[in-house]
Amino acid sequence: MNDLPEGNPARLERAVEVWLGSPEALGGLAGRDLLDDAERARADRFLRPEPQVTYTSAHALVRRALSAYAPVEPRQWRFSVGEHGRPDVDPRTPGLDADTRRLAFNLSHTRGLVAVAVSTVPAIGVDVEWIGRKNDLRRLAAAKFAPAERGRLEREVDEQAFRRRFFRYWTLKESYLKARGTGITLPLDAFAFQVECGAPVDVAFDAVLGDDPSAWQFEVSDVGTEHALAVAVGRGVDAPDLAVRIFTAGVGRP
Repeated sequence: MNDLPEGNPARLERAVEVWLGSPEALGGLAGRDLLDDAERARADRFLRPEPQVTYTSAHALVRRALSAYAPVEPRQWRFSVGEHGRPDVDPRTPGLDADTRRLAFNLSHTRGLVAVAVSTVPAIGVDVEWIGRKNDLRRLAAAKFAPAERGRLEREVDEQAFRRRFFRYWTLKESYLKARGTGITLPLDAFAFQVECGAPVDVAFDAVLGDDPSAWQFEVSDVGTEHALAVAVGRGVDAPDLAVRIFTAGVGRP
């Protein structure tokens, strides 16, 4: 991982760049001036400081990241919302041309971490999770994960190893759903991931999904000791891998 980039649209040819940072390192509430009226109103509805800071820094980072690849000031970006609530770049944003109208992004944030993935490939998804969550993860895995995933989790005797594997599966599933743009409308046990150290991520889809594993590329990693990160890219059937570059500001190194 590297420091946050200056950005260059040519770098996105067959690539995904992920901008990653803690809300504090990204400026916290200082990014408020970059937000539009609707974003500021939503930020103001948070009753506690922490989610307000996270929301503000996350949405400011989206604008900063996109402006690294197009001649548009961060506060000038416009966004549209898809059928399932996924935000996209509004092609009517002033200053965009045929190339920069292809910009796509996906946003994720959790306690202590914000991530924005940018590419010219429209089917991209990113998910970050704080692995210290107090949920009953074993019960959640039993209810939501595919049998093969549950079997591998059951073999993890060490609690920390179990937790890390759980969140690798969870972030991969979330990133895939976000890349498809469907929201959580698909059964999480209808697709199963295999994640082993040093090996590419494998996925198997049930027939009900009508999807092809060769059309997808997945990356998963730990971010420091407290977070998990996954990226999903719908690159096309049997297409070559894209470069996935991750840049950080103010977070622990994996």
